[in-house]
Amino acid sequence: MNVPNRASVLVVGGGPGGSYAACVLAQKGVDVFGATFKITEEKPSYTDFSATLGPGGHSWNVIRAESDEMIFRHATRCGVKTFKGTKVESLSFEPFADAKFSPVDYMANPGRQVSATWSRKDGTTGAIAFDYLIDASGRYGLMSNKYLHNRRFNQGLKNIANWTYWKDAKRYDEGGRTENSPLFEGLSDASGWAWAIPLHDGTLSCGIVVYQERFFEKKKASGLDGLAFYKDYLKLAPQISDLLHDASVMANLRRDSDWSYGASAYAGPGFRIVGDAGCFVDPYFSSGVHLALTSGLSAAATIQASRRKQCDEFAAAKWHDTKVSESYTRWLLFVMTFMRQLRMKQASFVQSGKDSSFDTAFRAILSVIQGTVDMESEDAATQTQVATSVDLALEHMQATPEAVTAKITQAQDKLAMLETLTPEEVAILNKLIKRTLQHEKSDLKLMNFVGHVVEGLSARLIQGDLGLMKCETTC
Repeated sequence: MNVPNRASVLVVGGGPGGSYAACVLAQKGVDVFGATFKITEEKPSYTDFSATLGPGGHSWNVIRAESDEMIFRHATRCGVKTFKGTKVESLSFEPFADAKFSPVDYMANPGRQVSATWSRKDGTTGAIAFDYLIDASGRYGLMSNKYLHNRRFNQGLKNIANWTYWKDAKRYDEGGRTENSPLFEGLSDASGWAWAIPLHDGTLSCGIVVYQERFFEKKKASGLDGLAFYKDYLKLAPQISDLLHDASVMANLRRDSDWSYGASAYAGPGFRIVGDAGCFVDPYFSSGVHLALTSGLSAAATIQASRRKQCDEFAAAKWHDTKVSESYTRWLLFVMTFMRQLRMKQASFVQSGKDSSFDTAFRAILSVIQGTVDMESEDAATQTQVATSVDLALEHMQATPEAVTAKITQAQDKLAMLETLTPEEVAILNKLIKRTLQHEKSDLKLMNFVGHVVEGLSARLIQGDLGLMKCETTC
């Protein structure tokens, strides 16, 4: 298929976020799966997601390449014009005069993108004009890296992952209630954590996530090659090592690093940044796919709102930017809390003064892990759970507000800037946020998707009617 000369919405990237956003828009006629966690030396905690959310309240353990391809093909079936093997080389801009798109409002204004040049491996090139851009280019970050230069890495989560796939591994808790569930285990030297995730083809995805500096120090001292060092490191996760006792590696070792980052803005005139193109925290709790899908839906809804004149472009872009920033901040806070626990191996896990059990603390953050906090607007229990989870996380951080309150107050309006703050400063900032939540809790529609109100607008997600709507005090 030839690339057309023009499109209403151009989506760069075919991962979950981009494909989902494209599907949602195309369906509106626009030219376009519990798990086991063992962190301390206490008993493991099993999170029965289905028991919490009902029969459909689970997620799937998938081979990402296969899953991404399925979502991409679904986008095509929904009417999205897809072009595999086509790379966007550059964007052209026109000046966009709107004083509201400024750093003061934490919004980016590089001008409005009007066209893109592209190329293919066969040497063909061309250009395509468009009205709106969804940047779902993944870690490459077309807008954040190439044009906005606003990506910032979180040094406190500067980790490295090594993983591969195993065959003939034992099933976790065979014969038990949690048989063959995923297992996440803290490493005994407190340097990180490991995962073991069973897949539909009988293989076991198994990896380690370690603070990068510690990883390379130990690897250099060991003198081992990559695979041998990976296998040796897995010994620090005894439960997972036991599952692999008679198993064998069936694929090449893979590595990834430097993945915790955010940006100062996720939207601007005519563009929305979604998924890894804008921010990523850590593979713990599989936050990446959740953030990708949430931001993909937000991008689609806010673009439709702008196209349909339900609000001006600034209000639509601001809604998306705020939604992505808050979702990213929530995940960042909890992942930082868990990573801190990994490095305090013998200490009690995040807990309240009344109950030191892992299960109690874990239940408190289920709404964040499951993503219900971003989707449910009418559930008071969910919103109360969010406030409780923030309390637990901040108590564990043991912040001293007096030391940096002034500094944090200056930054509290922009949650995506958390990566430039220390863990203690993050805690203080979120205490301020939590106070705001308590003040407004009666609304029962905070930090969620449908009921999230930004400057008087909330999302409208009715079949056949996607966009934003004005929200009165009763909204």
